[in-house]
Amino acid sequence: MMLDNHYGTPWVRSVRRTSPPAARLFCLPYAAGSASIFRHWQNALPESLEVCAVQLPGRADRRHERPLARVGSLVEVAGHALEPLVDRPFAIFGHSMGTLLAFELARWLEARGCRPALLATGGRGAPEFPDPGPALHAAPQAALVDELLRLGGTSREMFADAERMARLVPIIRADFAVCETYVFRPAERLRCPIVAFGGAADPDWPEPQIAAWGEHTQDEFSYHMLPGDHFFLHSCEREFLAQLRAACERFVR
Repeated sequence: MMLDNHYGTPWVRSVRRTSPPAARLFCLPYAAGSASIFRHWQNALPESLEVCAVQLPGRADRRHERPLARVGSLVEVAGHALEPLVDRPFAIFGHSMGTLLAFELARWLEARGCRPALLATGGRGAPEFPDPGPALHAAPQAALVDELLRLGGTSREMFADAERMARLVPIIRADFAVCETYVFRPAERLRCPIVAFGGAADPDWPEPQIAAWGEHTQDEFSYHMLPGDHFFLHSCEREFLAQLRAACERFVR
């Protein structure tokens, strides 16, 4: 399916529709990812639920914009851009870096009286746990490449393309800075339910840290450990989307 920019904001891509959706699912990507990660999701989720992929600055058709390197600045700008689209029930999903953005965006919207129907997190432990390993956002390019290869979300062939790497490295640095400079600040727990997803073979985010998301909601909580590593949303896509669909159908009405 083709994702279009038809809401008048560079922040949202979705499948063009002939009738308004009953609800929306805002999806935030992992580090170095773009809205295209979610291009097939509409086929696997309810037709009444519009998949709205968030396009962050610096990538794809926003490649001429400077990528933002802090959670707070991203959430503030994205929140104002998305606020007109939370005029109906909505859920928020984020994976890895996108999980931090999704969590803080849910907080930002709730503080403005716009409570999500559901927060879904993927590939990251609860926000009080810092990013594992050394800070890499200012490291030499070779260290950035090694980390991406370790995580398993990028092919080695891509790094041989010098022109592509010149475009990608500033995005990687900014996205790593988003994760590595994030500081969790305790506040009132969210009023929306949370469902958390983790990879059973993810070396960085073990099950107890995924389960700890339950401490951040006053509502219902569940979590699922899926086969695969950090990028289980690709390697185990069918099972993951079935679980996400069930959660959305339960809470987003």
